[in-house]
Amino acid sequence: MDTPTPENLSAVFGVAGGNVYAAGDAGTIIRFDGAQWTAMASGTDANLYDVFGIAADNLWVVGAAGTILHSTGSAWTTSASGTGNDLFGVFARSATDAFAVGDSGTILRWGPDGSSAVAGAQR
Repeated sequence: MDTPTPENLSAVFGVAGGNVYAAGDAGTIIRFDGAQWTAMASGTDANLYDVFGIAADNLWVVGAAGTILHSTGSAWTTSASGTGNDLFGVFARSATDAFAVGDSGTILRWGPDGSSAVAGAQR
């Protein structure tokens, strides 16, 4: 299967057969619509390590140097993480409750009230 990128890909997540997303090096995010992969503009050149979502209109991507991206369907926006540590995993329980984990015991949470918290050692 052809992809629109030569970059290394490190994560894949599917909401349904026509909404599969992959993320990787140099800010790469691509989407599979059930027939072909297309590139999406991420707005970053950071390496991206994980992708997770609740639905096609609520997706999260995390990566190098505290990079966090959120999509509500058509575009990706940067969210402040409060850390410079690499983030390797992301999980969301709902549209307003998400977690990310990374280097040095870093744990981030976005709560239902829009708040964020950083736990763990900081570099």
